[in-house]
Amino acid sequence: MNTFWTLVVLVIQGVGGSVATQNYTVLNISLVRVVGNLISGLYIFELTYRPNMRRPLLIHHFCTLFAIIFLQVMLQTTGHPAIATVGYIWVFQATTEQSVFIGLFLYRLRYQKFLVKRTLQFAAVQSFLCKIGFAVYLIVWWGLKLAKFHTLGNIAFSVMLVCICVLLVSTQIYGSFAVWSIARNMDRPPNVPDAEKLHSQTETSSTTAMSTRDSSSSSRRKDEHRSLFYPFIHYIHT
Repeated sequence: MNTFWTLVVLVIQGVGGSVATQNYTVLNISLVRVVGNLISGLYIFELTYRPNMRRPLLIHHFCTLFAIIFLQVMLQTTGHPAIATVGYIWVFQATTEQSVFIGLFLYRLRYQKFLVKRTLQFAAVQSFLCKIGFAVYLIVWWGLKLAKFHTLGNIAFSVMLVCICVLLVSTQIYGSFAVWSIARNMDRPPNVPDAEKLHSQTETSSTTAMSTRDSSSSSRRKDEHRSLFYPFIHYIHT
């Protein structure tokens, strides 16, 4: 589902791509709104119905939703078309993850190990480069087109953009590292911990058996000594 919807959003971005060249038509700005709404719906669906989510993914989804809502409000209240370009560039960080979704899907299906590993490695590198590249592009665009405005709304927008961008990039770097780690760990033997545990249990059982055998032989020797000296002790007492 993630692969399908992010691909749909990516196609819509391609249709309205001229907004990046400051071609601010009603259609292009409307397409940017549609893109933001689709990504918001996808993330809200995941937050609602996904049973387990790690903390970095939660932070990523909440930061993305907050950024989209803030951009929509700023675009509506100020009418500044450059904000639409900011949203257009920013959403690329969420719509260039198809390789990650495909790699993880193959991993869950236990597909061929070589293919899954190569797919995950490619996805980790591709995702990392895309997210860093679009984050740099976003900051450069903001610095050239929007940082020069100093009204209260624009200052709040600038602070929000920088803070949320840093948080998102941090979680996305962590995500790329996690995908790379999955690919790297595929080369490790799956039963190494079990083998070590079995070996430890075997050593413990052997030690226990040896100590039990030693104590038994010691008890037998004591009984033998007592049986040897018992007639002599009995003679003395009598």
